[in-house]
Amino acid sequence: MFKISSSNSSDKGVALLLEGRILNHSIEELKDSCERFLAQRRRLTLDLSGVSFICQDGVCILQCFEERQVTLINCSGFVAEQLKIHEHRETDMRLRRYLLSLVNQRYRHPAHGSRPTRLGTRGKEVLGAR
Repeated sequence: MFKISSSNSSDKGVALLLEGRILNHSIEELKDSCERFLAQRRRLTLDLSGVSFICQDGVCILQCFEERQVTLINCSGFVAEQLKIHEHRETDMRLRRYLLSLVNQRYRHPAHGSRPTRLGTRGKEVLGAR
């Protein structure tokens, strides 16, 4: 079960208290509630003290809201770890893609001139790869 209630409201901002588990079927409700206040240009704070679990898509939406200046408060240790782990995974994937692009630019097969090759899963060059 997932519940959203307004815990504190003023002309400048609003705090929403989230309770339960944020699962795929509740993401749309969360998004709609937050977007309604953001469209009014009100400062939004999400109190996660009652949240026991967040699915991966829920973590993504909360991180998107954070980028839009939404404040997340009162996370349990478990929820904070979920947010942090997902953030590191995204950073790791971006870093991995960047490093692979550098490797692929640097290593070129001499028989193919300047055409880059790709490295296979075990670090061996894949001949003729584009």
